[in-house]
Amino acid sequence: YVHYCRDRLQLRPGTLHERKTELTIFLDFLHSRKARSLDQIQPLDLSDFITTRADLPVIGKIRRDRWLEPKTVARIVSDIRSFLRFLTMRGILQKDLSATLPQIRVPRDAKIPSVWDQELIVRLLEAVDRSSVKGKRDYAILLLACRLGLRAGDIRTLKLDQLHWEDSTIEITQSKTSTPLRLPLTSE
Repeated sequence: YVHYCRDRLQLRPGTLHERKTELTIFLDFLHSRKARSLDQIQPLDLSDFITTRADLPVIGKIRRDRWLEPKTVARIVSDIRSFLRFLTMRGILQKDLSATLPQIRVPRDAKIPSVWDQELIVRLLEAVDRSSVKGKRDYAILLLACRLGLRAGDIRTLKLDQLHWEDSTIEITQSKTSTPLRLPLTSE
């Protein structure tokens, strides 16, 4: 299934890792239900798994302080649905059980965007001790995040050759979307 996801569905490594993690949890759940082979999966197993992942603040010995976000539950359902379709396509399941999973619709704007108060950003930047090398680095990281909106992963992998001093720009390929991005270097 991993080869299928990588080669046929062309999933990115991060997405593939998330899917493998969720399927491992799913297979452990099935094992706990005494399903010894994949052809023994029942609709009730699927329903119970989704309920367990979505509704309970305690899973096994791990206590969660909050439940999963609706978008996360939708992704989990999508991952399991894809796996079930693969099993049907390979002849492991005689009946496509993917249709028994609920459709979870989450609007794009279901979550209020996180916006920091401008005063808080100013106070944060002023609090950084820029007299040391480490402080200067931290200040630069905060500027990239606060002023330009770069993701943490893109800041972490930023290379000096992506800084174009003569044009006052930063040019990167975003790690999450693989799309090129050109941003101005501010005077700061």
